[in-house]
Formats: sequence, C-alpha cells, structure tokens
Amino acid sequence: MNFIDWHSKKLVVGRYPDEKFILKKYDVVINVSDELRFDIEKMIKRKVCDTYWFPMNEKKRDIGLNSIYAAMVVLYESEKQNKKVYLHSHAGLNRSVTVACAYYYMRTGTHKEQSRNGYINPLIANCSRGYLPPKAEMESFLNIIQETIKKNVLYLGLDYCKFQSIKNF
Repeated sequence: MNFIDWHSKKLVVGRYPDEKFILKKYDVVINVSDELRFDIEKMIKRKVCDTYWFPMNEKKRDIGLNSIYAAMVVLYESEKQNKKVYLHSHAGLNRSVTVACAYYYMRTGTHKEQSRNGYINPLIANCSRGYLPPKAEMESFLNIIQETIKKNVLYLGLDYCKFQSIKNF
C-alpha cells in the first residue's frame, strides 16, 4: 500500500476514545493528549493493540517536539507494517491533527492545505503562533527525522535531529 492510501485509509485521527471505542479495528493507538485517562488506557491494554502516550501540552510555548519525534517513529513503523492507527488528542482538533500533518509532510515533503476537517493546517498554524519552531526549521526537523528513520540510526535520536534543524536548541 502506498503512503497516500495508508494515510487516508489506515490513519484515523480523532478525539479521546470513550467506552464505545471499538479497539479490534486498530493495531496501534497513539495518545498525544496531555492527559492519560486510566479507565480508557486499561481498556486499550486489555485488547491486543500497541498503545503509546506522547503528551503534548497546548498551554506551553513548545507543545512538544519530543512527542512529535516519537510519534513520527511509531507512525513510520506502523505504515511499514500496514497497521491501522488511531491517533488522538483530547478533542481531536489540534494536537493529533498537527502530528498527522507533520507525518504527511515528513513523508511527502509537501503540506496539506487543510486538515481533514477543513481547518487550516494546524502544523503551519502552530509554527506561525510560536508553539513550534518556525516553519522552515520545523520542515528541516521533519526531514532529518525521516533520514534517521530510513537509515535506521535511531540511536542518533531526538537531540541530533533538533541540533541539526532548530536554531535555538
């Protein structure tokens, strides 16, 4: 399956799941909300799916380059294995969509003009508002992440990617 098909069919972006959440649909669940609800997490863990929590905080100046880096690695591995992913934040409108747009850029080198729900691309918006590095630095950061993932040199990791791309690291 090519990337565009995987991104549109296997990557689902949404809000924090509730009790009606059907886990058997997903192989991987990624939470980028700044909260971890243990009732939902226990439900997810009981089912056989991989779960990750990479908290992003919308109340701080840097909403989470570390979390974006980690999510890029998990999304890339999930795509390679053709797994279905549920990527969520609290409301499913900013953080999770930002990560999805970052992954889209990392894989294609282009920005989506709008998110799936028709809003301006939140990755670009968060760069403009100062919650993430300026757009050019963020693009460089994502490109370097992809290079390290493709070369399978993850031991260089987050600090290397930041050092190579973010001016005030």
